[in-house]
Amino acid sequence: MTIDPNRIGEEKDLLGEEGVDIGVPRIAYHNQTAEHMTRLAGLLRKVMTDQPIRGSDLQWIGPQIDHYTLYIDGTGMPLHMAAADTSLWRRNKQFIEQVEAGNFMNQANLKYLSNAAAKMIVAKNKDKSLLLPSLCVLTKTQAEILCDDKNHFTSIGLGLAEIHDDVATALSKFTGHELDLPRLTHVTEHQARSLAKYGNGDQDAQLTMGTIFNFDPPIAAAFGKFRGGLLNIGISLISEKSANAFAEATRDETLVEMEMIPDFCFPDLKTIDGDSARALASIYGRTLTIGLTEISDDVAKELSAFTGDYLQLDWLPTITGKQLVHLLTGSYDELHLNNITEMTDEIAKALRESTTNMEVHMKRVRTLTKKQKELLSPILGLLIFGKGAFGDDEFRPLNFDGM
Repeated sequence: MTIDPNRIGEEKDLLGEEGVDIGVPRIAYHNQTAEHMTRLAGLLRKVMTDQPIRGSDLQWIGPQIDHYTLYIDGTGMPLHMAAADTSLWRRNKQFIEQVEAGNFMNQANLKYLSNAAAKMIVAKNKDKSLLLPSLCVLTKTQAEILCDDKNHFTSIGLGLAEIHDDVATALSKFTGHELDLPRLTHVTEHQARSLAKYGNGDQDAQLTMGTIFNFDPPIAAAFGKFRGGLLNIGISLISEKSANAFAEATRDETLVEMEMIPDFCFPDLKTIDGDSARALASIYGRTLTIGLTEISDDVAKELSAFTGDYLQLDWLPTITGKQLVHLLTGSYDELHLNNITEMTDEIAKALRESTTNMEVHMKRVRTLTKKQKELLSPILGLLIFGKGAFGDDEFRPLNFDGM
């Protein structure tokens, strides 16, 4: 049922407890008096005609209303109020007043937008980073407003758990250096293809995604076409088929010829089998980062086939000498194992016997035995350990003189 916003005061009897469609917006309410309905009609007209909502528009909303919630679908929601919770009401009222005054300290609590509110944020927020971690809904128009290349934002972080296809397309056109969608858990293939276009050719562009639960082969293949600077996807599981689809997409000849070589990061991928490791190692990328907290001999052997510049396993707490031997056979320039805290004789022996010029990072290793010092002395320049006993510089190679 569509309601004319200019006649909503006359049609208030049509609004039941479950709410009623009024075109794009929707109203849900409880225990409204005729006076409240008249005031609500005025507020609704402002929302539907995209006029700014001011604190004075909300003064009538108070404890006299048992429960009140305003949902604005499609155009977003500028307010979310439950008058039974007066503190929530006051926060929303204060937020609007603060936004109009150019104060964005409380924008982290903003869950919904109107087009006018999006424009207000762009006009009055002078920060380089736009962070809306609580945002629940975003429309294409609002995304276009926030991502307009005439804006001053270099990074945008949004708390969206889901988006529509046209919103993904609008977000992909953001020209800043960082697009952060850490709570996005489900995407369509169309959305994945759109988001993968973000930062095309810009080696500074970083796209961060949440834990994508439906990371099946078509979704993986779509994200594999990413050619920005860094793709960070928080998947916790990956099948061999999805890993192969992702890796194959990164090796697309057209993209390879354009010499667009991104960094790929899977920080929440805590365990994988040998087949998935083999597939991930075939990714065409500059850096491969995997959040493994355990590793088998087979996985270590398979990952050593990675041909990029850096292999980062910075969540791995322990490693055996045999596993390290496998990893040290790789062609990459650097191996990062920055969660290893103990230098065992087995690890020291594997490092010493390696025939590559690979730089090995173990920045949490702070002590060595006399035997280990003597063993590692000839390859000192290839080892980067933590600060403390080795001097003040966290990133300098191990200096035995400082021990």
